[in-house]
Amino acid sequence: MALLVRDEQGALIHPRELDGYTYTPERPDSSDQRHRVEHRTDGRWRPHVPPGAHALYWWGRGDCRVHIDEVVLTRGGQVMRLRLNLRLDTGADPGPTEYLVDTPAFQPGTWELRMPLPGGKLQGPAWVTAARWRRLPDGD
Repeated sequence: MALLVRDEQGALIHPRELDGYTYTPERPDSSDQRHRVEHRTDGRWRPHVPPGAHALYWWGRGDCRVHIDEVVLTRGGQVMRLRLNLRLDTGADPGPTEYLVDTPAFQPGTWELRMPLPGGKLQGPAWVTAARWRRLPDGD
């Protein structure tokens, strides 16, 4: 799962332009996932993202399970919480082998990703637009 990061104007940015980020669960008991900043130069994410783009990236090793509850982005002293409640298990539930998840322009507050995720090709990324996020009322 690749999570694109955008600035306050909606431009795609490198995750290093954030003050920081965290995600939970960091080491889930029920998956064998790993994390890194992914840099794609091969056009795999086209036409949605230009080659050379960077994203926060999680992948499952072995049994291909990824569990992400929340990603918290910090920029300019502001906090944007992204609630994904994501449970991917391509062994038990075959589907896209990768999701490319766009985010709204950076702004403080809490956002929740609407489920279920869209279907897609068995090989290659399924595109999840920023329109699938809904902003939650403050305090949620």
